[in-house]
Amino acid sequence: VGIAWLKAKPVNPISQELVRDLETVYDRAEADPEIKSLVIASANNAIFSAGADLKAFMSIEGDAVGEIIDATNGVFRALETGRVTTIAAVNGMALGGGCELAMSANVRLAGESASFGQPEINLGLVPGFGGTQRLPRLVGRTAAFEMIASGDAISAWRALELGLVAEVVPDHELFDAAIALAERLGAQPQGAVGKSKDLLDDPTFEAGLARERNGELAHARAEYE
Repeated sequence: VGIAWLKAKPVNPISQELVRDLETVYDRAEADPEIKSLVIASANNAIFSAGADLKAFMSIEGDAVGEIIDATNGVFRALETGRVTTIAAVNGMALGGGCELAMSANVRLAGESASFGQPEINLGLVPGFGGTQRLPRLVGRTAAFEMIASGDAISAWRALELGLVAEVVPDHELFDAAIALAERLGAQPQGAVGKSKDLLDDPTFEAGLARERNGELAHARAEYE
């Protein structure tokens, strides 16, 4: 079992630095045949990730925005489709890019304090790191639209009801529960686990991700001009 700690800053922003760190950790795990599962957790007990700094994001020029989106999506897709099974242990808030990071994991466990949301709409944006594609696949189009269009966060228990998370546990048990699940999934025949990932992956996902990326890039360019 490998562990990826989110601990860049107090609110664990989805920054270029954090994405590079995630990529480094995942690449190391992927290259080690002894590691079958990777738990993504926050070293801050109060928050998983508050997402990207959207105001700063809006100030970036269009071409640079595209590069950031592509790099982030590349890492998130690796977490989703690679050999190693990924588990997000979500405590506190998982908002915007933080919610999108959690959704890119193969399984999500939530502490009772967890909440999930895509608040980008409040700044006139849409989710930019796969939220418009993963969220409806996990919770259905109606619930996804409501979350994205309202910008409101949902509780861990509502996330469980919608299918966004697999289990809700007391906060103090979250990390142990994630490790136990990682060990259990890591003990399964890995060839079958990998094939299951392939078969469960939606072949239309990449096209949808490109549409989201191009729409966000066009919006960023319009704002910049």
